[in-house]
Amino acid sequence: MMHINYCNSFLYGISASQLNKIQGVLKAAARLTCSAPRYCHITPLRDLNWLPAKQHINFRILLFTSWMT
Repeated sequence: MMHINYCNSFLYGISASQLNKIQGVLKAAARLTCSAPRYCHITPLRDLNWLPAKQHINFRILLFTSWMT
């Protein structure tokens, strides 16, 4: 999660294919964190309270801009 939080302004507005790659990394990290099998349904994201990639990027940008005002 740390690298995704690092440059949200660069990630905002990226293409859907690039966003899908980031989402795949998040899913893999959730499976690794929860010791879930590779092909199981991705409920670990919900269990960890992680947002999907697009929503996470938007959340971090909104959080940063509201902090700055």
